[in-house]
Amino acid sequence: MGKVNGGFLVSQAVQREGIEQVFGLIGYYVSPIFAACSKTGLKIYDTRHEQAAVHMADGYSQLTGNPGVAVVTGGPGFANAISGIIKAYKSFTPLVLITGGFEPQRKDAGGLEDMDQLTLVKQYTKWCGTVYDTARIPEYIAIAFRHAVSGRRGPVVLEIPINYLRNEIDEELVVWPEKYRTDAKIYGDNEKIAEAICLIEKAKKPIIIAGNGVFYSKAEEELKMFAEYTGIPVFTVNAGRGVLPDDHELCFSPGRALEAGPQLYAFKNADTVIVFGSSLDYSVSFGRPPVFAQNQVFIQVDVDPSEIGFSCRNIDVGIVGHSNVVLKQILDSMKASGKVNKNKYSSWISELKKIRFDFWSDLEKDINNNSKPIHPQRLISDIQKVIPKDSVIVMDGSNAMLWACLLFKCYKPGHHVIGPSGTYGPMGTGLPLALGAKIAKPDKVVVLYTGDGSLGFNLIEVNTAVRMGIPVVIIIHNDSSWGFCRETQRTIFGDSSCNYGTDLGFTRYDKIIEDFGGYGELISDPDDIVPALNRAVNSNKIACLNVIVDGEMSPGANFLNGTVKVNEKE
Repeated sequence: MGKVNGGFLVSQAVQREGIEQVFGLIGYYVSPIFAACSKTGLKIYDTRHEQAAVHMADGYSQLTGNPGVAVVTGGPGFANAISGIIKAYKSFTPLVLITGGFEPQRKDAGGLEDMDQLTLVKQYTKWCGTVYDTARIPEYIAIAFRHAVSGRRGPVVLEIPINYLRNEIDEELVVWPEKYRTDAKIYGDNEKIAEAICLIEKAKKPIIIAGNGVFYSKAEEELKMFAEYTGIPVFTVNAGRGVLPDDHELCFSPGRALEAGPQLYAFKNADTVIVFGSSLDYSVSFGRPPVFAQNQVFIQVDVDPSEIGFSCRNIDVGIVGHSNVVLKQILDSMKASGKVNKNKYSSWISELKKIRFDFWSDLEKDINNNSKPIHPQRLISDIQKVIPKDSVIVMDGSNAMLWACLLFKCYKPGHHVIGPSGTYGPMGTGLPLALGAKIAKPDKVVVLYTGDGSLGFNLIEVNTAVRMGIPVVIIIHNDSSWGFCRETQRTIFGDSSCNYGTDLGFTRYDKIIEDFGGYGELISDPDDIVPALNRAVNSNKIACLNVIVDGEMSPGANFLNGTVKVNEKE
């Protein structure tokens, strides 16, 4: 055995986790890692900003369900990555961030980029730690991965000071961890399972809300079997979109209250709400009135006990466990009893279908709208005529994102990625998320639907896409403004002309992307959408359709600014 340095140990340890690529930006403190990756075959997707590296890892994770890995340098590089860490934490996305750092032996003496880095992010990670021995690098990477994927998933940060990355040691001193984490699932308490079944059997108008926990526990088959056996309608939210396909007869998605669709009626009129793997946060109006009713029965299943009743909603039965095994436990027990009549809820299903039909009939009048600027509903309808059903849709912005979340259908788990997801809600994450998603699913069409404002945050990563050969299609919902903020101001102040800091002016983003080496077209006529999108998809480059749209507010935007009342949907 020969000598190995810390950078080599990082590369090897990451590959032992089944990771084939990392996302990062070069810097002094991580140079040994980059050098080792080039020698060991670990692919590096290098970005133009550290925040984008973390978001790319996030996008990769959301498509695969496995941790993405980002590598960023210490000091300002690490500081640039913090927003991405918080986003992952607030969205429960598993990822591993490896950062370099200042030599501990020389700290507190005025050295360049000497920072207490982990203090900045400790409260927004599942775990963070520092390596102080080169030989223990594989051990610490194993610890990091274990924390990222155990229980409720989330980001972890591992700091490795530069001297331990450069240091060479005898390879025989290194202990490579094996069998250091379990894949065992947490089963629900049998008494709680029985209590939940009792409440479900009494229900007359039940609904299921399925969220992130269903996706990350890979419970789509268990959810489908449970829904079909009981006949209970399903609303999927956040990373849970697609765990039951939107074209399934029992799927009434989207399920976030934010989209302000027919789900508002279901939420208010259900008598029993069964929540699998979803936080009762703002995206579902905290499970509280006025969107939900005060006297509803709530059953909540989550792998994290602190999530049960998180919003102070009264929870009649809380079950701690992974969604896949708890679903199976409930289903098996119900089958054994033989009491279930799935036709019991047929009138409730018919009621929901009527509400859904009326909602979409009213909204879909704009599908064939030939007006200019282009109506968002016409744009999204035409996009869905072109792209395959199994395409990945990444949605970013405010009003643009809310239109997209409402209108785009989802048929596969993980194939809807919401940029401002979780309770952090950062805009501008869409482009790097889409790049990470394309790397995870290179055989799928990946479409980023984004506002013009949100695109600007990480626009430079078009250069990354061109350099690294990552062909995604960007659809810009371009109303030349911060549209949601503009309309919210007008609602608040009662002045239809107010425009405080919301005007962005018109920009030829398509030309910018062409100058980077991508493909771009400006679209102002709705009849040009379909042929232009075909050209963009077939360009095999990062491509952009810069679409001049009507700035009309989505139902979700109107709901958030208070101009849509819940009782108007009843």
